[in-house]
Amino acid sequence: MPKYSYIHNSNDVWPSLLDKPWDEFIDWLKFLSKQERPATREFKIHKTPAIMPALFYGQYRRDTNVVDFGNWCCVDADKNNITADKMLNYFRRCELNGCIYSTTSHTDECHAIRGIFELEHGYDAELHPYIWDSVYQMFDEKIDRSCDTIGRIYYIPASWSEAAIFRKIVGKPLNVEYLYQNFYKERKCATRPIDHAIEYHNGNDIIRPRDGIDLTDDEIAILLSTICPCPPNYDDWISLSWAVMGYTPNAIAILSSVWPEQQADGNRSLPSL
Repeated sequence: MPKYSYIHNSNDVWPSLLDKPWDEFIDWLKFLSKQERPATREFKIHKTPAIMPALFYGQYRRDTNVVDFGNWCCVDADKNNITADKMLNYFRRCELNGCIYSTTSHTDECHAIRGIFELEHGYDAELHPYIWDSVYQMFDEKIDRSCDTIGRIYYIPASWSEAAIFRKIVGKPLNVEYLYQNFYKERKCATRPIDHAIEYHNGNDIIRPRDGIDLTDDEIAILLSTICPCPPNYDDWISLSWAVMGYTPNAIAILSSVWPEQQADGNRSLPSL
């Protein structure tokens, strides 16, 4: 039975701990996917509930308070413009049990697909970097790397537009040990924390922290990936770099990390679970 954290909106810092049988969990998401919601930033942030595999057990929602994870994983595939059919192929290739659905920014031209799949069991928070990297490699590094944030929230599905989709996939729970042993590859970047007091907007300033809050380079990278889920063209990339330079001198490095070039695989390193 999957456990999950539930918040009423992104400003809710006291998650509820809930659980449902797996089929009921997926059917609940499918039911929600039929509800029409306006695809605006204000509605999404202030009026849309979200779920998390990270479990806090009544504690304040910050990354350091994550105790462990429920027996499921969530991934976004919007950086490489992966279609629903391609995501379905990944699920079927790995015999994953779960669903895929379109997020707020999904259109017929620019795909924004999310996938949820079942694990055989949950795991401790300290293992998250290893489990997440294994998942990242299993999807051929085509999923959104910013999802490795330990306390990342995932908005529930809805019918955001006429292009919205939801697909249930019947497979089997993924064995966590098999996942780790077959796909883990050590990476230099660590799991990133995020300050929940940060907000962003899509406008002339690109990124705006709330009063008194400073953005780290990692947090800017996460916000950029939300604002512009599909890789920008060259002109937009230059415009973004100039905008980000107003907040940090590391703008070029940050943009390169959000939309990296394809890199060759390195040697696999397998620390014990």
